[in-house]
Amino acid sequence: MGLNRKLRRKQQNQEKKLMKKAVKKMSERMSMIGDSCSNCGIPLDKSNLQQLETWKVYQNHTGVHIVCPACQIEIEELKKQIIEAEEEEGSIVNT
Repeated sequence: MGLNRKLRRKQQNQEKKLMKKAVKKMSERMSMIGDSCSNCGIPLDKSNLQQLETWKVYQNHTGVHIVCPACQIEIEELKKQIIEAEEEEGSIVNT
C-alpha cells in the first residue's frame, strides 16, 4: 500500500503543479488583453465573470484586441454587408 499511496501522491502533486502553471499563464494573458473595448472604449471588469464570458478576444498582426458584445454585433453586421456587396459585385461581373 505504501508504494501505491506514494505514486498517487506524486501524481496529485504533478497535477497541482500543472494547474498552478495554467493559472499563471492565464493571468499573464489576461493582463495582456487590455482594460477596455478596442472599438468603443467601454471598460472591461476582469473580476466580472459574465463580462469575461461575453467579451471576445481577437488577435491579428496588429496585436490583441478585446470587443464588447455590442461591438461584436456591429462587426457581424458589417461582415454580412461586405459579403453581400462582394456577392453582388460577383453577380454583376458574371452577367
